Amino acid sequence: MAKRDWRGDPIVAGARSLGESSICVAECLPLRDALWLARRSFKKIYVEGDSKLVIDASTGSCIVSWRLMSDIDDIKDLQNTFEYIFWTRVY
Repeated sequence: MAKRDWRGDPIVAGARSLGESSICVAECLPLRDALWLARRSFKKIYVEGDSKLVIDASTGSCIVSWRLMSDIDDIKDLQNTFEYIFWTRVY
């Protein structure tokens, strides 16, 4: 997970062990953590991710399994702390 300023320069970056987890969990948790960190410093953010499922679920475009629902709900709640979020999928 990396948090960058408007120029793309790193502000903070981090990693942690998730143990045995699915790819979706590995995409979902860093997004949740990044939004949690950004909520105090930023009102408008740009989110890049390579997981179509996590981005679609976070924006309400699809439904996910119960295993991810709690984390997606956290992401949706955190979205409400921002004035604007631009979502984009990178390949």
